[in-house]
Amino acid sequence: PEEVWARLPKIGWYAAHSVTADTTWCRDPLVPAASAGHTMSVTGASDGQDPPGIAAEVEGLQAKVQALFAGYADSVPFLSAEQLPELMKPEGDWSGLAPYILARVKACNALGGPRMQVVPWKALEVLGHLPQYPDPEDSRFILDAERLLEEWVARQDEQGRVGGRIICFSFFSHRWERPSMDPTLAHPDDAEHKKAKALTTYGRLGTCSIFSPTWTFEYFFWIDYAGVNQWNPREKALAITMLSAWVSACVEIIMYNSSTADYEPRAWTRVERMLGFTYCISPSSSTWTTTTPTRPLTSTLRPRSTRAPSASTRAPAL
Repeated sequence: PEEVWARLPKIGWYAAHSVTADTTWCRDPLVPAASAGHTMSVTGASDGQDPPGIAAEVEGLQAKVQALFAGYADSVPFLSAEQLPELMKPEGDWSGLAPYILARVKACNALGGPRMQVVPWKALEVLGHLPQYPDPEDSRFILDAERLLEEWVARQDEQGRVGGRIICFSFFSHRWERPSMDPTLAHPDDAEHKKAKALTTYGRLGTCSIFSPTWTFEYFFWIDYAGVNQWNPREKALAITMLSAWVSACVEIIMYNSSTADYEPRAWTRVERMLGFTYCISPSSSTWTTTTPTRPLTSTLRPRSTRAPSASTRAPAL
């Protein structure tokens, strides 16, 4: 539609890296995961039946994810406790962050599962809602993380900034406002799009409770609604298996405790919080409520070893 094309320039050079801009890597045909009145299996298939062979494919991908984390055992984290004071200074060198994230995203994509996708805050400002993948119109505002980072690295200055900002991938953990086993009815946000508005404000401000006001950040969000195929049972199952790997490519986790969809009682959001605490690059997390980020964020610092998780650490079996 013309209105979609008219809005694309508003997200600048990011638009060249939308998931609809590159068709060289294959996607399965869109298969409705469920229809009204039907139930779904753990992997997302309709009528409680998993797609043929999906269990074996998931098991194989899970082994690759575990091997990925074993390979991180001797890597040195970018945001270690020793580096934080230096990065807080105006002369701090952030130029290694984008290549660090890029290496992790490439490692994720090389596993053979769905590619990592993120949403820029500017896209949320333009759309006014959380984009759904693989909706054809919304997908123009969802970016392929690897290609985005490759251009960011090419554009960044000697301190790692593009347009005066440092890149940040944020993993958005939340409980859906309008859940349903029917994907045509399910939606993660409320009718007023409060989550999209909160993420837009956070991105526009570009602040951080640790590094601001010295540094400003350009936020890109991993959001399940935009990063996981909502219509294809096979891709949804594989994406769940990839979740811990994608978390390891994010700088921080944002935990959104809605006043109308309580975050704490749901086991799945607790799992996401554990993944964020364990694998995110930054030693901090952000806890939001419905009024955030119109008020100061709460940053939770946690001890972080100078080493990545040991080889004996198994990626959660999701």
